[in-house]
Amino acid sequence: MELLAAMVLLAVLLVFLLPVFTRSARKADMATCGSNLRQIGLAVHYYIQENGGWCPGPIGSSVKPYTKGKWIRSPSGLLDFIYPNLSLPMPGMEDSAVAEIFRCPATRKLLAERNLSLNSEYFEYKGTRQEDGSTLRPFGYTASDSPTVPRRKLSEIRNPAGVFVLGDRCKPLGSDATTMHGPVRNILYLDGHVELSEP
Repeated sequence: MELLAAMVLLAVLLVFLLPVFTRSARKADMATCGSNLRQIGLAVHYYIQENGGWCPGPIGSSVKPYTKGKWIRSPSGLLDFIYPNLSLPMPGMEDSAVAEIFRCPATRKLLAERNLSLNSEYFEYKGTRQEDGSTLRPFGYTASDSPTVPRRKLSEIRNPAGVFVLGDRCKPLGSDATTMHGPVRNILYLDGHVELSEP
């Protein structure tokens, strides 16, 4: 009888403690993701300093955590430009090399749960809507279905602290959550700071 009472007590404790552990794990994932974005921001600024004030680019709208299987003549991912500043191997030197710093831990867990590939994992690069209705993309933009937008010089950008660079994925894969971190997402701005924001 005492054993049964102890098991019931343990089960009740687990019911109350499980949400606490889940929230703690989510906060840890969010903090790790924010830290990764800060390091990416530093690497971007090193690139800018080393390249006459020019931002890296042009890049596509999704920033994936892996390098392509081979080096391509016209790089389209942020990682292709800043890999040396993150002490990573040159893209193409290792097949399907993964840059962990470009992986949000929450996304990685969701992909593992759903048996999905790395191709579904990325940060978003959308740019910042300007007063005139245009979109400012400091790294330029390249896509097969639209004209290439050239990259910008940092000195040409009026308010780097207000320019969106990268953010957590907004629509998690089949999840009912708004973002990978619930109601908020980590956003890296061009001046290098990261903040939590509603999508």
